[in-house]
Amino acid sequence: GSDGQVQYNNGGAFGGATNIYYNDSSNEVSIGFSGAPNAALREENLNVATTLAVLNSSATATASPVAYFDRTRGTNGSPTALSAGDRIGQILFEGYTDGLQTAAQILVEADTGWGATGADSPGRMLFFTTPDGSGTPVESMRIASTGNVDIGGTGAGNKLVVSLDGSAGTPALAFGTTADPNTGLFHPAADTIALSTSGTERWRVDSAGKTGFGVTPSHFFQVAAGTVALGVEALRVSATLTAGSASTQLGINFG
Repeated sequence: GSDGQVQYNNGGAFGGATNIYYNDSSNEVSIGFSGAPNAALREENLNVATTLAVLNSSATATASPVAYFDRTRGTNGSPTALSAGDRIGQILFEGYTDGLQTAAQILVEADTGWGATGADSPGRMLFFTTPDGSGTPVESMRIASTGNVDIGGTGAGNKLVVSLDGSAGTPALAFGTTADPNTGLFHPAADTIALSTSGTERWRVDSAGKTGFGVTPSHFFQVAAGTVALGVEALRVSATLTAGSASTQLGINFG
């Protein structure tokens, strides 16, 4: 073969079907691939369910196989510290249409506060998925160095953030099975939360603390029951009273 290249074939002439290929000039290795790797390591197999298997046998509870993704700035001989936002490692999941396309991606970055020296290495994990009709992955969830989780956004300012307002028909946080996606909580306006069932808003608390059942409230507490039949209560307050206690009262006070 060419200078600086090593090829191993399991039978056949040199240049035929390749089992192991090494290119000294580019430090590239391929296994089972019949062309230039175009990567530090490339493996190709046919009709094999398991591509990579790593076994560790040890009596130590914490011993396990480890995969390292190491990243520095500078050079191998003179490494320098990363900066916040630098990518440390990523995993791409690709499938074939008329070419290999990215379906999902996991990315690790240096987070805000990354130090220049010592053990100060906050990291964040970003998860991407590719929408239908697109070939571009979109960030779907991130875990910040604080452990906060943001679904659909990049802030992660609270322990769990759903960065989607939603609506009565498609609430941001739904309950039940996938066959019942129109019941849950949504965010209709700033500092306001609402709940819907069957795709209809039933309850809302606005930024002023006004509460409405079946209505957007204009008063501190408001109920809109709509048209009800004669003898059917729109609002009922009930309690079990203590027997023999003349001072016990049940009611709604105004004033």
